[in-house]
Amino acid sequence: MWKKNFWISLLILALILMLAACNGNDQANKEIESENKETTDTRLFETVKGEVEIPVNPQRIVTDFYAGEVLAVGGNLVGADSDAFSHPFIQDQLNDVTDLGTPMNVEKMVELNPDLIITMYEDHYEEYSKIAPTLYIPWNTDADIYETLTLFGDITGNEEEAKAFSEEYDEIVAAAKEQLKDEVDENTTVGIYELTADGKLWVFGKNFGRGGQVLYDAFDLKAPEKIQTDIMEGDGYAEISMEVFPEYAADYMFMTVYDPENTGTALNQLQNMSIYQNLDAVKNDTFFINDFDQFYRYDPIAIREQVTLFTELLLEKAESTS
Repeated sequence: MWKKNFWISLLILALILMLAACNGNDQANKEIESENKETTDTRLFETVKGEVEIPVNPQRIVTDFYAGEVLAVGGNLVGADSDAFSHPFIQDQLNDVTDLGTPMNVEKMVELNPDLIITMYEDHYEEYSKIAPTLYIPWNTDADIYETLTLFGDITGNEEEAKAFSEEYDEIVAAAKEQLKDEVDENTTVGIYELTADGKLWVFGKNFGRGGQVLYDAFDLKAPEKIQTDIMEGDGYAEISMEVFPEYAADYMFMTVYDPENTGTALNQLQNMSIYQNLDAVKNDTFFINDFDQFYRYDPIAIREQVTLFTELLLEKAESTS
């Protein structure tokens, strides 16, 4: 009898184990199906190239320009162009991102198995489209940080992350303006300039990096009349001659220097010119030479950090003259 009971018990145990294994497999299969559904569900996205079918929640994004934008909304970036790796404010988010070079190496890109590619360069669009769904987002598509966050939150399926970033940014700006309200007069004028390695001088409005969105939008500071009429009401940026530089001068002047070889030649030549030395901003120590990598970028992460950088510059100057 005990042998019969033993085999019955063993059979019952085997049935229990088999049922448990089946339930476990069912659960695992459900999880896999859920993950696959998340990554394979697609939708149509309207672009200047027409409608493109993209994943609802892309998991392997590659871009040749928009690394900061993708990371700002929590996108899953797996590959980017080399310039992203000189972006000072996203270095801690690039540990698992592959440097694909400039221009991006197509063979390496294929190896990453991207499910979405975002490009700023129209001439690469067709080639990239053969690898994965590709969105062509032309340079300067968006007017401000909020439109950028909305766009990339939509592209990545991370609308909530985009909203959270926007709210955090508003809080940072409000705190900065509170710090500056007694230090920088509302009628103070600010100008944004860039000197290139070959000695060319440029003036910028608010939508072309160099801190424009912070100074003109976030801080509500004004440009001199000449910049408003010639630059902001024009293309938003323009090259000017050294002879007319004083006509575009402001109370506070912020200049970046594009000098990839770090020769310093163009800046030294400028600073030795009487035109430069006679600027009121130079005499008043309100002419700032800003780090190119920190200030020329205009993705949401860069703009957020520029709020702090400009606040520190303006407060330091106010303290030094008080």
